[in-house]
Amino acid sequence: MNERGSGPLPTTNLRLGRAGVASVEQKHTVLIIDDYAAAREAVTFALRDEFQCLSADSARSGLDILKTNSVDAVVLDIRMPEVDGIEALKRIREWGIQTQVVLLTGHGSLETARKAVKYGAFDYLMKPFEVENLRNVVREAVQKNIHGEKEGGDRELKKFADALATKMIVAGGTARTGELSSEALREMRNPLTAILGYSQLLLKNLKERRARRFSGKSLRYLSIIEEEAKKCVEIAMRLVMVSEGGKTRRGAILNEAMQNVGALLRPQCSMKGVDIAVTPASERIMLDIPAEDLYGVLVNLTLNSLEAIEGPGEIHIRGYRFTGDDPLLEEPTPSEREFVIRSERPMLAAIEVADTGLGIEPQHLPKLFDPLFTTKSDQGGTGLGLSYCKEKVERREGHICVVRSRPGETIVRVLLPLLSDL
Repeated sequence: MNERGSGPLPTTNLRLGRAGVASVEQKHTVLIIDDYAAAREAVTFALRDEFQCLSADSARSGLDILKTNSVDAVVLDIRMPEVDGIEALKRIREWGIQTQVVLLTGHGSLETARKAVKYGAFDYLMKPFEVENLRNVVREAVQKNIHGEKEGGDRELKKFADALATKMIVAGGTARTGELSSEALREMRNPLTAILGYSQLLLKNLKERRARRFSGKSLRYLSIIEEEAKKCVEIAMRLVMVSEGGKTRRGAILNEAMQNVGALLRPQCSMKGVDIAVTPASERIMLDIPAEDLYGVLVNLTLNSLEAIEGPGEIHIRGYRFTGDDPLLEEPTPSEREFVIRSERPMLAAIEVADTGLGIEPQHLPKLFDPLFTTKSDQGGTGLGLSYCKEKVERREGHICVVRSRPGETIVRVLLPLLSDL
């Protein structure tokens, strides 16, 4: 069956006791409605130890379940085909069902937040969510459903509305850097939700059980993570097709590219305990390089930094503009000085990717950007990433080099001309 299609029968997850008898009577019931299978399973996985979980792959199926089942809370995705989450919430309230509803979305807006308040949502969570945060919110929703409306409900509703407005402003800040890239980043939140949910819970379970080897279920979960990661890569490729009004841009916006790369790779960095920070330029800078090329360069450089870090660490992406006759580069290398002198462009931009990794061995530096050169052949490295970066940068009359590298600090810097200089 198509993953996003509507199935005729909702699935129900029951926890069996040691005697093989279902103990659902001891648990409150939560209905999970989401057309995205992996995200639906991730929510179920997060809640099933504490709640009896029913699930539906469409709003229509979920509404049918609500008509015939006693449910203590609903976790409802907003963006679904045919009937979306807001419309489903509206129908629930029109039918007089007062079950608390927690809305999940990767496509938040102030308008949907206002409608959520209007139709009496309990809370509004952005994808990807933190597992413990989801559990806490659902617990509170169930308790409110059991004990009924508290005094001061109007005050609570006003507080919720204000909180939603704040959430939408904060959540939308990064994505608004460009219309198409914003939509692509939002679409990425579904698979990222599955990746984060499964990975957090899987690691937690393995640590608690101190498992020496993976069980069959663990391997299944890892397979799901792999499939969702592939979807992330496919969606990420859309980010390179940045456009305005349906027309392809001639160049790339520096801050947009850096922010998008940071958003894309932050979950992967977080899994390794690595913080990734982006320091944007203080002004809008359009670079003379196709958006897809700049994006590919930054992704490759950032992934290289991530692979170089063992244990906790930091990656910092920074961009700024400088003039050729008065460069503001920190500790320019001889090759950078020569490049600036030779460049006929009055203004240039610098992009630095710094990390706290192991550093690069001095004997490897001269060959670092050569095709097929790699120090990670035993890990499946192909040696094509950095040569790709060099080819894309130099094709646009730019420059790339390692500024310095030592244990705990490596900086790779890219110099590119501005589009406005043409």
